[in-house]
Amino acid sequence: MRSIKTVAVIGAGVMGAGIAAHFANAGIQTLLLDLTKELAKKGVQKQKKVSGFMMPEYADRVECGKLSESFDRLSKVDWIVEAIIEDVEEKQKLYRHLDEVISPNTIVSSNTSTIPTEVLLECVSDNFKTRFLITHFFNPPRHMRLLEIVRGEQTSHEVLRLVSEFADYDLGKKIVVCNDTPGFIANRIGTYWIAVGIAEAIKANMKIEEVDQLLGKPFGIPKTAIFGLTDLIGVDLLPTLVKTLQGKLNSDAIHEIDIGNGLIETMIECGMLGRKAGKGFYKRNKETGSFQVIDLRTGEYRSLEKHEYSWPQVNGKKLRLLFEHDSQGAQFAASVMLKVLNYAASLIPEIADSPKDVDDAMCFGYGWSVGPFQMIDDLGVEWVATAMKERNLSVPHFLKEACKHGGIYFRKGADPECLLPDGTREVIIQPNGVLVLKELLRKGQFIKQTKSSRLYDLKDGVACLELNTKMNAFDFALFEDLERAIKIAQSDFKSLVITGHQDYFSAGANLKLLLELSKNKKWDELELFLKKGQGVFDKVKYSSIPVVGAASGFALGGGGELLLHCDAIQAHAELKAGLVETKVGLLPGWGGVKELILRFAGFPKNEPDWCSTFETIIEFMMAAKVSNCAEHARSLGLLSSTDFITMNKDRLISDAKETALSLSENYNHKVPKKLSFYIEDKIACSEYLENYHCNDRFSCHERQMVEALCNVLAGSFLTNEEVMEADVFDLERESFLKLVSSDATMERISHMILTGKALRN
Repeated sequence: MRSIKTVAVIGAGVMGAGIAAHFANAGIQTLLLDLTKELAKKGVQKQKKVSGFMMPEYADRVECGKLSESFDRLSKVDWIVEAIIEDVEEKQKLYRHLDEVISPNTIVSSNTSTIPTEVLLECVSDNFKTRFLITHFFNPPRHMRLLEIVRGEQTSHEVLRLVSEFADYDLGKKIVVCNDTPGFIANRIGTYWIAVGIAEAIKANMKIEEVDQLLGKPFGIPKTAIFGLTDLIGVDLLPTLVKTLQGKLNSDAIHEIDIGNGLIETMIECGMLGRKAGKGFYKRNKETGSFQVIDLRTGEYRSLEKHEYSWPQVNGKKLRLLFEHDSQGAQFAASVMLKVLNYAASLIPEIADSPKDVDDAMCFGYGWSVGPFQMIDDLGVEWVATAMKERNLSVPHFLKEACKHGGIYFRKGADPECLLPDGTREVIIQPNGVLVLKELLRKGQFIKQTKSSRLYDLKDGVACLELNTKMNAFDFALFEDLERAIKIAQSDFKSLVITGHQDYFSAGANLKLLLELSKNKKWDELELFLKKGQGVFDKVKYSSIPVVGAASGFALGGGGELLLHCDAIQAHAELKAGLVETKVGLLPGWGGVKELILRFAGFPKNEPDWCSTFETIIEFMMAAKVSNCAEHARSLGLLSSTDFITMNKDRLISDAKETALSLSENYNHKVPKKLSFYIEDKIACSEYLENYHCNDRFSCHERQMVEALCNVLAGSFLTNEEVMEADVFDLERESFLKLVSSDATMERISHMILTGKALRN
């Protein structure tokens, strides 16, 4: 069967248009159809507004059309995704028509999460059944990584493989194959979790902000938790989800839940539908930025309360302290989560054959840092079973089996294993092309570990340094680790990959360190810090082996500077990169300006019009833009045409390794060059730089930053006919030290540390 190159999506609602937009993000020409062409266009415009497209121009990859006029077009596409209304008759009618006109090789899938495949396929040919499956995307499709796949009894293995591989590599999805049961995995458990949380909160007369604080961070769940998430998905959608499951499940704990006690019905009647309506359980005052919340007892809004509560502030493996605490809040959290864990355990093997699939679904579909079965393991299976009995909850069969075996996950052998319902263990094997650094650490496949980093052996002659400070920010210790890693890699390996731990590549300099040194007027130590960073980044650039930056999450300030010094960047598609030093009153101090000059001006260059280059660099720095995706970073100049983008974050390290190996073949390392400038009218350029910082658009301190940047540019371009990169380092350092000593910069740094937001002064 041929590979997937063209796709059609039928149904241009929120999900259908979002799916089409993400196909476009993957570079796929997509046909989006609805009852009218205008409805399809409306869906595309909506996705533009909600950033469904990584780049606005990607919308051009989506062709809109009217379904009734486009069946001949559908015969030529490789994959058709149906995302129309959840109506059995309408779907069956569409499938019958598709069965008559499409190619015998075209794959068809549905985005449904409520209708069984056997019902959907009642009136189609056997050949159609072999090419059909359910592909349940999560909203928004660009950002939510989970894709639940359900195969029918006759779905071919080749179709499952083709769709799974395409969704993995090209769409960046985490694939979980589910059993064909109502709600599949994530929404089955997620809906129960939300519903039982709201029901228990109303029963206990809890405060909304208290509930979300309790059921969020301690459990590794996003801070939206219960009520914030309900506002996000829509208050009116929750009763529909619950009633749908109740209608399709004859005997299930979901029937025991009354989610609203009339409150949600009243909210829906009053238009309090959540974020889409501007008010729900939370309501934000746009003028003041303050929040109000619903009082669950009265149904009226009141001011949100911000204070510490009486339960232990715990997370992860210390959850028992919360469950065993005698405060009302802690007992509420224990009551809710034990019911959820009990529910999840009772659904094995109904919804999935392996607890690992359930954990993956909750982690990638709902953003939990650990799934329910890993949570049970962390709490202790025997302890959880006992706690359930104490609350009169029947201990599920699978949990009883886990108690016999002493756990659910096991890590004694070469590969981790998980317990299956029949008492056997399944080895958890990562898909081909997926490298998980924490697994390499567990296996001892690392060279050196410090408090700031880990150096791994990726095999085949590739080393990998994982930065591991808070937000992977640079301090003296991390620079030492990076310098040591370069030395080891040059001695014992063909190439080096540099990556960051968790959600950051690197946030740049440790701002607390900068502020402390500046406040205490330790200028020598500050200059040493700058020189250290410049020297290490210079060693990255001029290493005798290729260095590849494997960047995901945020690469800001010094993190962006480090990437600019690498031979190549392997970027995750959602990379957020930027040189943002001006937000804290500074300029790049580790070669960022130098690298911008190299990228924006090019060397050697024989053109008289340098003013446009100067302006480009100044505007770039003062805007302090952060890319919204890797392709945007490329358009800003932070990624070059020779850098690479990976759609699936799980494959980033493996892809970076392949890039590093490719570069290592016949590698000729760089050497510092004299940079020759040929500027015909130096006086005009000099005057331009002197006057630019007077621009009225800038605040007083911003003008000082522009002036400092102009000094770097003037010194780089106009002082000598031949300039070494080290000369620009000196100019950067001089300007940085001048700015960091000012009160205005210290105010900006302090404000950023306290609030996470930029101060304009």
